[in-house]
Amino acid sequence: MFSKNVSLDKRWKEVIFAGAGFGPNLLMVLMMAYFTDAVLPAGLSADINFWSYGGVTIVSAIVFPILWTIGRCFDGIVDVPLAALTDTLKNKTGKRFITVLISFLPMLVAFILCWIPVFGRGADITSNQQIGNTIWIFVWSIIFFASYTLALITFYGSLSEVCSNQTQRARVSAYKSVFDTISYALVYAAIPAIFKSINVPIWQVAIYASPLMLTILIPFLFVKKVDTPVLETSEDNNVPIGTSISLTLKSKPFLKWLAVNCISFFGLQMFLVSQNALISGVMNLGAGYAAILNTCAFAPVPIMLFFFNKLRKKKGIRFVYQSALLSFAIAIFSFGLGGQYIWGDQLAPKLIIGCIGGVIGSWGIGAFFMVPYLIPTVIASVEEEVTKKNHSAMYFAVQALATSIVGAVASSLVYNYLKLWTSPINGTSEWKCGVSLVPLIVSIFCIIGFFLCFLMPKQYSARVIYKDIQSSAVKEKNKLVHKKAKLIEDFEKESTNINISSISDQEKRILIQENKRKLDIKIAKISLEISKVDEIINYHFDETTSSANEEKDTIVTKESLFAEVCLFFLSGGLFGIINHIIRYKKAKVIGVKFGKLQFVLYILSCLIPFVSIYTNIMLNRKIKIFSDEIKETKEHKMLIGITSALLPLFMNVVALVIIDKKFNIIASK
Repeated sequence: MFSKNVSLDKRWKEVIFAGAGFGPNLLMVLMMAYFTDAVLPAGLSADINFWSYGGVTIVSAIVFPILWTIGRCFDGIVDVPLAALTDTLKNKTGKRFITVLISFLPMLVAFILCWIPVFGRGADITSNQQIGNTIWIFVWSIIFFASYTLALITFYGSLSEVCSNQTQRARVSAYKSVFDTISYALVYAAIPAIFKSINVPIWQVAIYASPLMLTILIPFLFVKKVDTPVLETSEDNNVPIGTSISLTLKSKPFLKWLAVNCISFFGLQMFLVSQNALISGVMNLGAGYAAILNTCAFAPVPIMLFFFNKLRKKKGIRFVYQSALLSFAIAIFSFGLGGQYIWGDQLAPKLIIGCIGGVIGSWGIGAFFMVPYLIPTVIASVEEEVTKKNHSAMYFAVQALATSIVGAVASSLVYNYLKLWTSPINGTSEWKCGVSLVPLIVSIFCIIGFFLCFLMPKQYSARVIYKDIQSSAVKEKNKLVHKKAKLIEDFEKESTNINISSISDQEKRILIQENKRKLDIKIAKISLEISKVDEIINYHFDETTSSANEEKDTIVTKESLFAEVCLFFLSGGLFGIINHIIRYKKAKVIGVKFGKLQFVLYILSCLIPFVSIYTNIMLNRKIKIFSDEIKETKEHKMLIGITSALLPLFMNVVALVIIDKKFNIIASK
C-alpha cells in the first residue's frame, strides 16, 4: 500500500505553510522590480532620486547588462543540480528541509550586499568605480540567486509530499497566491506611497526589509520525520539526477506547459522589471501615482483568484490561462496609451487609462501567480504514486531553468539595452523610445502564448497525467523488448560465426559460455527493467482515491477563516459581497428556508447596515439547528448586533468569521 506522511492536517497550517516563501519572494520581487533601474537609471524621469542612488549610474552601462544576464542564467542552471540534491537528501527534520538552513544565511547576506555599492555612488563616480560596482554586484548576485533557488525549490518541491490530495494542493497554491499578491501589492503599491513620503530611497527600503527572509523557516514548524512504514526503501527514493532529468523531460504535459510558460514569462518578466520606468519615464508619473496604478492592478487579485479557481474547475486550466494572457496583453498596452508623448501634462487621462488597464490585468496576475506552482505539483504527485519515484523538485528546477534563461534575456539583456534608447523632445526633455516599445513587445508575446496554449491538455487532471505516464511506459517497454531481442540475436550470430583455427573446440565452448554468462547478466537487468515498466503499465489507477485527484466541489466546505479575512482586507471589502452570496447558497444546501421577506431583507442587508442586524442574527439561529456542536457554541448576539449596526453585511468581517465558523463545523460533519 502506497502511503506518505501528511503534515498539513489543519486548515490554519495550510495557510501558514503557504506563507513560508513570502519573505524571500517579496525581496526577490523588490529586486527584480527596482534594482536594475536603481543602479542604471537611464529609463527614469519622475522621482529619480527615490528610485535610484540619487540619479547616478553606479555601474557600467555596457558591462552590467551582460553580467546581470549571466547571473540570471546561472540562477536557472543551478536549479537542476540543487533540485537533485533536495530530492535525495534526508535529515532529522524530514526530507529536503536541511537545505533551507544551508541556504538561509548566504541568501540574507548576499541580498544586503547587492544593494551596497562599496566602490562608490556619488555624482563624481569614475568608470573604474562603475566597473568595480558591476563586478561586486555580479559576485553577490550569483550567491543570492543560488541560495534563493535552493531554499525556494526545497519549499516548492515539498508540496507533493505534505499535501494529501490535489484539492489540498490547489488550496495551498491558492493561499500561496494570496501571499504573492500581498508581496506584489506591497512592492508595487505600498512601498512607493509610504517610503517616498518619508524620503527613504528604494535601496534603503530593500536593506530594511531583509529580515523578512526569516519566513522561509516556517516549514520547520510542520514537517517532521515520523516512524511510519512505507513501501519505498530509502534507495528507491533516491532518484539519480540523470534519471530525474530524463523522467521530467519525458512528461509531455509538462513540456507543453513549459513551452507556454516560457513565452508568457518573457513578456511578464519584461513588464515586471520595466513597470517602474513605464510609469516614471513613459507616463511621467511620480511614486504616489505609481502606487495608485499598482493598487488597481493588485487589489482585485484575491477576487480574481476566487473566480479563477471556479472557472478553472468548469472550463479547464487551459481556457482560464488563455483568458489571463489576453487580459494581461490588454492591460500592458494601457501603459503606452497613457504615455506622456500622447497626453503631455494632462494627468487625468493617464490615470484613468492606467487604472482601467490595471483592473483588467489583475485577472492575468492571479493566474501567473498560481498556475506555475500548481501544474508541476500535480504531475509530480501522480508520478510519485505510480512510479514510486519522488523527484518533484526537478520539475520546478527545469521550469526555473527555462524561465530563468528566458527572463534573463528579457529583463536583463533586452530591457537594459532597450532603455538606453532615448530621443530629445523640444530640447528640454527626452522621450524614452526604448521603454515605450515594452508594452508592444509584451502584448505580442502574450498573444503568442495564447495560441501555444492549444498544445496543452484542457485540464491537468490526475487521469490526464496518468495516461501520459502509461503511454511513456509502453514506449519504454517496446524499446527494452527490442533491445533484449537484439542482444539475443547478436549473441546467436556471434556464436555461429566463431571460427578461430588457433583454438580448440573446448576453448570455443568456454568462450561461448563466457559470452552467454555476460548475456544472461544483461538480459536479467533488462528483464528487471521490463518488470518495473509492466508495474507502471498495469498499475490500477483510481482517480477517485489518487492523491492528485481534485475532489468535486461541494457547497458546504470548510474554509480557512484566516484566508477569508486576508481576502476581505486585500480586496477592500469586496470579497464580502462574494462571501455574502456563498453563505446564502450554503444555508440553502443544508436546508435553511428563507421566506420572501427574509430573502429581500438578506439582499438589502448587503448594503444597509441596520437591516443586517436582523439578517445576521436570523441566519445565525437558523444554521444552529443542524449540528449539536453548533448548539453548544455562543451566538454572539451582542457582538453581531453592534457590528451590524455600524456596517453593511458585506463589510462586516466579524459576522463573517462567526457565521463561517459554524458552517465549518457543519462541513466537518
